[in-house]
Amino acid sequence: MAKSLYLASLEPESGKSLVALGLMEMLSCRTDGVGYFRPVIPAGERTDARIELIADRYRLSQAPSEMYAYTAAQVERMLAAGRRNEVFTGILSAYKAIEGQCGFVLCDGTDFTGVTSALEFEFNVAVANHLGAPVLALVNGRERQADDIIAGVRVAQESL
Repeated sequence: MAKSLYLASLEPESGKSLVALGLMEMLSCRTDGVGYFRPVIPAGERTDARIELIADRYRLSQAPSEMYAYTAAQVERMLAAGRRNEVFTGILSAYKAIEGQCGFVLCDGTDFTGVTSALEFEFNVAVANHLGAPVLALVNGRERQADDIIAGVRVAQESL
């Protein structure tokens, strides 16, 4: 059985926060030592509201500052400077610190904070790959026809 799951959405407002909370609720009832990790939080924040909520609600042993690797602004600067490998190394290091303390880690991907959807999804897939985590891809179905939802699922499947 996998020791982690990576949530990645194809677009904003896909319901990823709700899915993360639902999964944490389920995991906390069935698994000892659940951890939560966000590789990148929104720019300009020291921690984020979702980390604070989940850390408090599930009484996680890690400090909120340990539950993420970088802010989006830090990642943007590093990528612009050609330091892509350093980004992944830092994310992996922060993740491994949590993984070593937990039986299972829920990884919550980025939230579309400025880059295009396709690039952000690909970034999340690359992070999940570096972490060795299976991906749960989320597609927004609100106010969409079935064909549009199916097309989104196919895009995710091809990217993965």
